[in-house]
Amino acid sequence: MTYDYQGGWSTVTGHQAAVYFNSSDPSASEGLYAHKGMSDFVAGGMPVEKMLIGGAIYGRGWKEVPSSLNGLFQTFNGVPKGTWDDYTSGDTGNFFFFLFSFPSFFFL
Repeated sequence: MTYDYQGGWSTVTGHQAAVYFNSSDPSASEGLYAHKGMSDFVAGGMPVEKMLIGGAIYGRGWKEVPSSLNGLFQTFNGVPKGTWDDYTSGDTGNFFFFLFSFPSFFFL
């Protein structure tokens, strides 16, 4: 799984399915990006030809986000009603995903 890295539980807004390291991302040091996770599996002996990346095709939302950096990596005050992370309005997300073959998507 290479998604759900950021959401209503996070301390700041961010990429839900970051692919590569971004030095501006406060959570990047935690390894919350696909390339890191996949590289760790390869380093642990996982054959590259058996790897797939699952990436979300749904989005996340945040409320009251400052406009700096177009809202990216900013603090927020809750999530909008009806979004995936708004548990008070019931099921609101989709469980669709897409797959990439690891060798054709990443170059290690």
